[in-house]
Amino acid sequence: VKGAGCDCVGLVMAAAEAAGMPTPKLPIYGLQPNFLVMAGELRKHLDNIAFEDVMPGDVIWFRDQGIPRHLGIVTSINPLAIVHAFNKKNIRRVVETEVGQFWRWKIAGCYRFRT
Repeated sequence: VKGAGCDCVGLVMAAAEAAGMPTPKLPIYGLQPNFLVMAGELRKHLDNIAFEDVMPGDVIWFRDQGIPRHLGIVTSINPLAIVHAFNKKNIRRVVETEVGQFWRWKIAGCYRFRT
């Protein structure tokens, strides 16, 4: 819904739902999701894939301040780019970002929706 806010998990869930995939009910989390819970939910509902196998529509899990807790959906391969919920200094929006060296060293895992 245009104008509605969401976080990175909500964005991934909305994309899955829009693609007709079943979306699980997720546990409630605070401002910063618990990475252990997040890891469990990712493993439970998506397949872990190698970075080299990433395609548009896949999900990349990123570290934020050293802790895995941010998700992005791959939009292109060459150059690698993601769409994600951006939140910094009161700027909150969904943006597309190229995954350059700044983002690549933050990758904690790559996942694909089960079909």
